[in-house]
Amino acid sequence: MNMPARLQTNCADDARQDPAIAGKPFSDMAAVRGGPTVYAGRTAVFAWFERAIPTASAIAAPRAIRSAANEHHITAEVAGDFPGSPALLTFHFVIRDDQIAELEIA
Repeated sequence: MNMPARLQTNCADDARQDPAIAGKPFSDMAAVRGGPTVYAGRTAVFAWFERAIPTASAIAAPRAIRSAANEHHITAEVAGDFPGSPALLTFHFVIRDDQIAELEIA
């Protein structure tokens, strides 16, 4: 699978299950959307990771990627300690200046 280096690093960091590492590739003004909730700014993204990682223990296994310019849609099978696991989710990333500026999880 041909995935941009920033997203390859992000996937590897997520697998380590460390909130401090998982939040590093996000820009200071990043926005993460998961369902109706939006986490705006790096501080909010870090706080979300600190809550979500220990409770869900989710690991994403990328299955497909579709890219156009700085936008990337990754379909991944996500397994962990949450209802409906495993689930097939789509992660829509926007990369700016080699940082994750936006992430929408659907």
